[in-house]
Amino acid sequence: LRLSVLQRGHRSCPCFLRVVRTVETRVTGFTTSALVLCSALMVPSPLRYIPEPVLYGVFMHLGITGLTGNELWERVLAIATDRYLMPPDTLYARVPPRVMYSYTAIQLVCMGVLCVFGAAPYLPLLLPLVVVALVPIRTLLVSRLFSPEHLAVLDGTH
Repeated sequence: LRLSVLQRGHRSCPCFLRVVRTVETRVTGFTTSALVLCSALMVPSPLRYIPEPVLYGVFMHLGITGLTGNELWERVLAIATDRYLMPPDTLYARVPPRVMYSYTAIQLVCMGVLCVFGAAPYLPLLLPLVVVALVPIRTLLVSRLFSPEHLAVLDGTH
């Protein structure tokens, strides 16, 4: 079980709700561990009776629910949202739109390169090298293109 404390948005956008804090109970950890144990026991034989589209649906559901709270996804949504409709206390109110758009574009290009290397027939062998190459891209290239103050906001380290 997870208890969430919600807060209404700013007066200019009353429909906006945000989670102020989340309190997890002891039941959450126990339930998660029990379900992992059950899934480990299902690996040999009962798993083959579950239709493959059901498994794809479960993984798609996990992926979609995992998008909430992801900063890249929130920035992509912020690009599609009118700037005046965003709550004034968001992190992106301190960053100019052009900086946020270019930072998000760089991240999307890097993610696209990772997807290409992961999906092509023989390129997944080089995927670890591409992942390692992301470190110099972030430390050398991105740190030269953006100010440290903007990077602190965009990286979520504010």
